[in-house]
Amino acid sequence: MGRGQPWGDSGCATVPMAPTEQMGRTGLTAQMVPTARRQVAAAGEARGSRGRSEFRLTRRRMRLPHLTATNGRQHHRRSRRARCLPGRPIRYCRFPGIFDKVPFSNFPRRAWSSFNFSIVVLGEFVQQVEGGKSWHQATIAEPVPGQAKLHQELDELIELIEYRAGVLAEASAQRAGMLDYFRGILPFSQQSHPYTVDLAQSALRVAQFVVMHFKQRHNIPRPSQLSPALLPPLAVPPHASWPSGHATEAWLLVHA
Repeated sequence: MGRGQPWGDSGCATVPMAPTEQMGRTGLTAQMVPTARRQVAAAGEARGSRGRSEFRLTRRRMRLPHLTATNGRQHHRRSRRARCLPGRPIRYCRFPGIFDKVPFSNFPRRAWSSFNFSIVVLGEFVQQVEGGKSWHQATIAEPVPGQAKLHQELDELIELIEYRAGVLAEASAQRAGMLDYFRGILPFSQQSHPYTVDLAQSALRVAQFVVMHFKQRHNIPRPSQLSPALLPPLAVPPHASWPSGHATEAWLLVHA
């Protein structure tokens, strides 16, 4: 290597060491240091190296496949001995080619998580216009429930309290995740059906986005607010009750 180049012929950083440091690391006596220096200098001249000779010992030898750059061209070497100074951490040793920059490429599609990709789909959904109307201009087929309708539904819910024990496990499963409930019918996972999971997650994001908009627009109170006798066994969601979010998610999953 020429002068001013930090890497030796082995591809490792080399640092000149003082005689005391050499003795401490190699166990050489003071009388042996001059002889060792002469031998190293002679070996350096025999290789045709230039610059000050340095005292180096092999700390570790590793045979690694890698790419090395020579005169601007890259070629493959099946193995190469990598040597570092004794006592130095292995990170100071340079293995040519292993940490070289790879060609530029896009982020892999399959590296996207289903949840994050569903947000991308949601961004495309809100830009869609059908029949001259955007998504927030759509109308709900079912009429907004009035006071009489709400009281009728409250009476039905009070009658169904005694049946809670039989459906509580199912309700808990749906509350934790609608997608997990559907997996009980058609088993699929990110590993077995990655695009199916992407589609299902996208349908859930769109359904949740749209239904929350209309919940906030109509702002219908939850049944437990109107009738304390219900005593819900599960935590009440912190948003309005109508339209039903679970029903919207399930409908869109089936038709996705």
